[in-house]
Parts: sequence; C-alpha cells; structure tokens
Amino acid sequence: MHKKTPKTCRDHILHLLSIEQAEEHGMCWSRK
Repeated sequence: MHKKTPKTCRDHILHLLSIEQAEEHGMCWSRK
C-alpha cells in the first residue's frame, strides 16, 4: 500500500481524495 507517512498533509488528501476523508481518518486536519 501507500506510505504511512506522506510528505505533507496534502498528500493525505490526494490519497484520500478529499479533506473530509482525511478528517475521518484523522490524518492532519482532525487535530489543528
């Protein structure tokens, strides 16, 4: 699968297709 630690939070979004997805996964945006 993809790397567990992408370069930036944006990479998370690109992998998750949207910021909302990232929030649900708690990647970067869930904890501001």
